[in-house]
Amino acid sequence: MRNNTKISDYERLAGIQILDHVIDEAPELLDGIDELNEKAANNNSTNNITLEDIKRIVQWDKKNKKLKDFEFVFMSQLADGTKPLTDRNKFIAQLNFNKLKRYGFGE
Repeated sequence: MRNNTKISDYERLAGIQILDHVIDEAPELLDGIDELNEKAANNNSTNNITLEDIKRIVQWDKKNKKLKDFEFVFMSQLADGTKPLTDRNKFIAQLNFNKLKRYGFGE
C-alpha cells in the first residue's frame, strides 16, 4: 500500500480475515489506530521543506555525521542546485530532516 501498488483480491480477502480475527480476539490492538492515522497525515502535510532548511541540514550534518553517505550527497546536491527541488526530492529531504530531528537537529 505504501508504494501505491494494486492489491489482489486474494490479498484483500486475507487482510479482511486478519482484521476480523483481530477484532474478535484482541480489539485493543486497534485502539490507537486513529491517532496513528492523524500522525501520519500530519507528517505528510509537513512536506514544506525549503532550500534554506536543506542548506542548514547539510551544514549541521557536516559536523554531526548522522546521515548515511548517499543521504548526505543527495542533500548537498539539493543545496548546491545540482538536483532540482521536485516534490519527490522534497519528500526524500523531509525524510532526512525527520531522521536528523531524532538526533537533535533544530533544537
